[in-house]
Amino acid sequence: MTTHTMKKTLFVIVLLLSGILGSHAEDYKVVDRSAKKRPDWIGVSGNGYIAVSSQKPTLDEARKECMNILMTDIINAVAVNVCSQTSSDIMQLTTDDDLYFTEEFRSSSATQSAVMPFLNNISISKAKVTYWEKHMDKKTQRITYVFSMLYPLSDAELEKYKQQFHEIDQAMVEKTHQLEQRAKQIMSIEDIDYGCTEIKLCVSYFFDKTRRQWAESIAELYLKAPSRISLHGKQIDDDSYRVWLEYDGRKITPSGTPAMKSDCADNLSFSRDGNDYIVTFSTLNCLEDEETKLEVSFRIKGKVLKQTFIIE
Repeated sequence: MTTHTMKKTLFVIVLLLSGILGSHAEDYKVVDRSAKKRPDWIGVSGNGYIAVSSQKPTLDEARKECMNILMTDIINAVAVNVCSQTSSDIMQLTTDDDLYFTEEFRSSSATQSAVMPFLNNISISKAKVTYWEKHMDKKTQRITYVFSMLYPLSDAELEKYKQQFHEIDQAMVEKTHQLEQRAKQIMSIEDIDYGCTEIKLCVSYFFDKTRRQWAESIAELYLKAPSRISLHGKQIDDDSYRVWLEYDGRKITPSGTPAMKSDCADNLSFSRDGNDYIVTFSTLNCLEDEETKLEVSFRIKGKVLKQTFIIE
């Protein structure tokens, strides 16, 4: 691999392999193996291949852990490289944030599949060659398995993965920017509904602390948006009222059906007139010397917004 990150990761893996297969060879006995001779490629990555190994109590566990190590190796090479590019769109990350970025990404398999769809194509069946050994500890008689794999990953393929991830990541950053601007310019109830739904995708996507907190702050704006909506009305004539919604003092496009009730007026109905509702009623059964009230309410994101108007 050509990147500094990949080289550093592979160096660590080589050190781990020397611990698994070399330095403590006298402490265990190889009681079974998949080939007569241990392959020379174990612990040697490069030239378009990654060599990984894992030691676990069962062969199946060792095989699965080997795949996890391979995934982590690829993630380190792709995610950390892109982190330094995409995060600059928000703010500069410190070294600790870089580490947090990678750790958070690796901790979520759901995030990995969504952000790096090519990881779904990485399979043990695509390994160039595999090898395993069954070890018995000479002192404790404990049995463990060491599974090793040589997996093809060319520089060209790695660059393709980086580009795919970068495009997905940039699209989510741009989406979050757009939702942030939209939250500051609410023009309709649909804007709030759309923002509440879409920003959740951004929050769940961002696996680094800096950008996730950014998306969460935008989600909070949408969550509080219904509380900034007010209901207004003006009587048109003896049997109708014009009703509208405002967000921070400006009229917005409503949605849904208003609920209406009155202490004595009946035959309540409504119709849309642009961004307004026209509420009609009959006051024939109301006493002239008693105040007649009209209550109109909307349910917005689970909250009830209502206002009582006086029919004159």
